[in-house]
Amino acid sequence: GQAFSLDVKSAFTDVDAGNELTFTIDTTLPEGITFVDGILAGTFTSELVISNLAVTATDKDGLSVSTTFDVDVVSVPVITTALSELGNKMLDVRSDIVLQVNQAVTAVSGKTITFTDNEAEGYQGETKQNSFTIDVTSDLVTIDNENGLIIVNVDEYFDLDLSSSYTLSIDDGAFLSSASGLASGAFADVTFETVTPTSGADSIANLGQLDEVASQANFFENKWLIDWLADDTVYTWRDTSTFEAVELTNQQAFDLIGIRNLGTTEITGTFASFTAELLRTASDAFHDAAEDAVIEAYDIFNEAAQAYVMSATDGTLVESAQWVDIEGLGIGTTSGTVASLADDIETGNVFRIDASGADYVFVFSDKNPSGGDENVGAGLETNTDFSVFLDEFGAGDKIYVDDAFNDPENLNVLAFEVFASGNGSENAELYLGLTGGDGDPRLYVGLEDELASTDEEGNADSSLEGVNNTLGLDVDDSSVITA
Repeated sequence: GQAFSLDVKSAFTDVDAGNELTFTIDTTLPEGITFVDGILAGTFTSELVISNLAVTATDKDGLSVSTTFDVDVVSVPVITTALSELGNKMLDVRSDIVLQVNQAVTAVSGKTITFTDNEAEGYQGETKQNSFTIDVTSDLVTIDNENGLIIVNVDEYFDLDLSSSYTLSIDDGAFLSSASGLASGAFADVTFETVTPTSGADSIANLGQLDEVASQANFFENKWLIDWLADDTVYTWRDTSTFEAVELTNQQAFDLIGIRNLGTTEITGTFASFTAELLRTASDAFHDAAEDAVIEAYDIFNEAAQAYVMSATDGTLVESAQWVDIEGLGIGTTSGTVASLADDIETGNVFRIDASGADYVFVFSDKNPSGGDENVGAGLETNTDFSVFLDEFGAGDKIYVDDAFNDPENLNVLAFEVFASGNGSENAELYLGLTGGDGDPRLYVGLEDELASTDEEGNADSSLEGVNNTLGLDVDDSSVITA
């Protein structure tokens, strides 16, 4: 809330010079508001109203007089954002920027919101810094006074840059209170990171699969060890330096690790010496033999870079998708066709990614500055000769073409061409041939749940519209996007 202070002493005088007055009130104050020595103070959100505040002034002779006040205190609009809570998390570049405001406001013409790109080099070596300055009265800014939000779309055509750092700034007085006409106060700049997609074959090969080592460590630290230490039974231990018996609980013995070398037969019957490593061995043995229901809550799966978006309902940060960089995977120059896909995966020419484990955004960089038209197609040119098969691709997954130029005069136009052939089913995978690098980059897509994109006659429909319909996507949603 906002702090305020109101001195009411000036409303009272005493004809006897030097006569000190004391002040009291006969009114119940709202929570967070105090009255001390004639000063009304506290914190409030947007408006504070106190009706009939009865203040009594009394002199040292006991003479008193009372006066009643109506107090109405309004604050300037205060703008905050959950971006300041992002910390080590990374913002999804597709996200709107959502500001929270403590009262209804209107925008002030000529005032701006600025996003300053702080990175000299971004995703796939991109060197163009893309900063955005937006007039708060433009169509890119939506004021939702019902929910206390200001929603900012950073650009009509483009998203924030991947693998970047931005600083958000707002002009003082950019918004006016609808009730009081007071201008918004100073907004503390917020710097935040955008998502850096996970890259490299070693990091991507096991996406969605169980990480056995991490799972066992998590189970040991957050389940087995906690339960073992909670056992307050007193066991007989032996100090191996003296072989004298000592009576200790598990916790007491654990606390002595590193101070004394203890041996015991109380846990497994085979402990020659007692160390943290010994406990971990016992935990792993228990983990390996346990039922799934006992251990599954502690399972850890291999993940890609998790991004967050800002909710347009309340401005909070929510998980969106995991981002995967497919540049540099596989060998585009030697991979064959859909007919040889299985063999190419086996030989490593094509890199297969199982997309069933989460909602993924698979991204590659477009290095074509000219954009697309009906003659050249979508206008895509990759940075490397990747050759990738996205298997079990679902409605929650996206292929994201990152435009390296942010030129509104030369936009990629996916409607002209995306997939050249296929229907997404086994042995008829969707195929996208690309140009870029020094060879022949290409992308294959197999749809989840044995789906097949077909027209009314049952023929393969590799059009982007057909694929989107097969995946059940809304008209304003798409499995392939460029920005």
